[in-house]
Amino acid sequence: MKEEEDPLVRWNSLNISNAERELAKALLTGAISSSTVIDRYSSWLLAGIAGSAALLITGIGSILPYLSEQGFRCSVAFLVVAGFFGFMAKLRAVQVAILLDQESIIAERMNPVFDKHGESEEQIMAHAEARGMTLETDIDIHRVAGAFISAFPRPMHQFLQRKFQEGLDDPLSPQKRALRSGLYQSLFTGLQTLFFVIFVITAVAYASAI
Repeated sequence: MKEEEDPLVRWNSLNISNAERELAKALLTGAISSSTVIDRYSSWLLAGIAGSAALLITGIGSILPYLSEQGFRCSVAFLVVAGFFGFMAKLRAVQVAILLDQESIIAERMNPVFDKHGESEEQIMAHAEARGMTLETDIDIHRVAGAFISAFPRPMHQFLQRKFQEGLDDPLSPQKRALRSGLYQSLFTGLQTLFFVIFVITAVAYASAI
């Protein structure tokens, strides 16, 4: 017969795993923190791209003699690609911001609930022990999830259940998703910069060749 694990050993193991998870969460959050700075740079560059596009469109008649038709088309093509990657970087920045805001709000609302539950649990267990009773005081997270998921339209239930189970299997999954979005944001911002620089070089090269 398998010997039951000592509650103190189980508590110690849980305490260690919780601390390690929180440390990993702090490192992941720190790695994502540069997203806002990258987003500001990408937004500034998008404004430059929009301004350049407006200048090309409104001044096409006066610009064509300096660029030639082929130079104008190439410049516009590179500018459009730069704008596309800037838009994709913006989408990823929004994803990062949403994931981090959700995590922050959930923690802010849930921590007081857990603290209050812990205090009440100690009192209840003390009374139960005095009366020789054994009570189950653990929170049933599946009931909590069921109440949450039921508030959404039925077509979303399966997706939410899958995401909920993913969070149970890996408590760091929100930070990992945010990190992946942050990495894509950096990639798209880099490509945005690259194609904008190519646009400038192309425009200057065609203008110099006239």
